[in-house]
Amino acid sequence: MIKLDQSFEITPDKIKELFSNTADISILLDRSGMISDIFVNKKFIIASNTKTWVNKNIKEFLTFESIEKIENFLHQAWNKECSVGRPIELNHVDEKKLGIPY
Repeated sequence: MIKLDQSFEITPDKIKELFSNTADISILLDRSGMISDIFVNKKFIIASNTKTWVNKNIKEFLTFESIEKIENFLHQAWNKECSVGRPIELNHVDEKKLGIPY
């Protein structure tokens, strides 16, 4: 937990709430695209069981077009000279291999 001053604390629950309310789905990735955690907005309905994606590479769940997008995004995100300043929209395939945007 990070304490900024006596009246404000950033707790793990606050961070989870922030990520869950920022977008329909927020995904925490490492440099290679491995999924560390997934945060789904309570108001967003998704048929896929996204918790099964944790500890797997995001590319396993993306459409062909989105794989290229995420590879470019990850490359830019870890490049010290480049700044990634906006989210990207990706399409994933569900268990039936149907493409779904998120």
